Amino acid sequence: YTFAIRNRVTVNWEQVATVTIDPMNIPPEVEMKGLNVTEAGRLSFSGTSRSDQASLEKFRRSKRVQEIVFDLAGGLV
Repeated sequence: YTFAIRNRVTVNWEQVATVTIDPMNIPPEVEMKGLNVTEAGRLSFSGTSRSDQASLEKFRRSKRVQEIVFDLAGGLV
């Protein structure tokens, strides 16, 4: 993989906070539900809307570790 760099990016690493990424510290699945609006106009999770589950299983099977690292590095730059 290569990128043609047109602009130079400089980073003062001393001012960048340390970020620890631990794949064992993220939930393997989450439950999602759409927000409803109450009579008062406030958002609420309660109500009759359907809840869905999202999982990382399919994503993890389709990606190599090197590809994920490359994508993360590209996003940070």
